[in-house]
Amino acid sequence: MNAAGRGTRYVVASETRHKPDKPDIAGQTEATPHKKRPTNQRSVVKKAQVEAQVGAQVELSMWQVNILSACSQGEKTGKELLTVAGYQNRTGNFKKGLQRLVDDRLIEYTIPDKPNSRLQRYRLTAKGQARMAEKSDM
Repeated sequence: MNAAGRGTRYVVASETRHKPDKPDIAGQTEATPHKKRPTNQRSVVKKAQVEAQVGAQVELSMWQVNILSACSQGEKTGKELLTVAGYQNRTGNFKKGLQRLVDDRLIEYTIPDKPNSRLQRYRLTAKGQARMAEKSDM
């Protein structure tokens, strides 16, 4: 019966003979050390330069400038900003553009803790006022 068995005895015996090396502190085996890939300093610097240039070069669209000018007159609701921007519905483009103005801190929420509140309004920040002054000087 043992000769035609499952061979469990042989499997256990082979495992005890072929144990892998014990891992060191970093979880690597001594037989296969981890090779650290060198960082490419040029790519890191280049990426930072590109991000800085993109941030400086991005201009506001005409409807975003109109939103800034409307907010300079006082707090505005989302629907009021829709009409100022020339939209009838709250499209994806409008949402992204409005969020970009908020992210760039040109406008801010009047209720920052509840961005989806039905009572939410938008107002111009000091940075937004400076941007509007730049535009009027041109």
